[in-house]
Amino acid sequence: MQHKLMNVEALWPKIDRPYKWSTEQNRSVPTEATDPEGKYELNLVITDNQAKELAKAMKEEFKNKKEKGWKEWAPKGLDDIFKKDDGVWQVKTVKKTYSDPNSKPSQYMLDGTKCPDDFQLTTGSKIHVMLLVKPWNYAGKSGVTLRPAAIKVVELRERLDGGDPFADESKAVASDDPFATGASNDFDDEIPF
Repeated sequence: MQHKLMNVEALWPKIDRPYKWSTEQNRSVPTEATDPEGKYELNLVITDNQAKELAKAMKEEFKNKKEKGWKEWAPKGLDDIFKKDDGVWQVKTVKKTYSDPNSKPSQYMLDGTKCPDDFQLTTGSKIHVMLLVKPWNYAGKSGVTLRPAAIKVVELRERLDGGDPFADESKAVASDDPFATGASNDFDDEIPF
């Protein structure tokens, strides 16, 4: 089943290309779409109403697709399905490549044009997203995964590059002290130490 979420916030998107976890580097690293460990990830910040509607859709789809012998999936509340942080719901979506070079989620600009292959969605961007709701049962456990299928960029947030946060201060004052704000370095005053 597909489920649309409109005007949600993208959080830590990794959908420009597939990524996989590197234990050597202790972080996600880019990989090829043919890598069976590769996956696309996109977390979303959604409203209470969107969380309730999505949870309902997930429960209904599990009920409809549950096969004989599957363990029951019965979350007691939204907290059992989504993460709440700073008063907002965060939803994790993951789509594995399954070694398929065509597994990348589609991305579109607001005018409907397809995004270039190297397009990088940024954290804080407003998007519409089409999710695939997929029930599963494996190793005595059951659940429902959410896979990003298509994204439409409503408002692209500027990328924060992690540059020098003190650039303005160091340009303003020529001093040996990078934290100086124009104060005199002359300590010959009448204040006793």
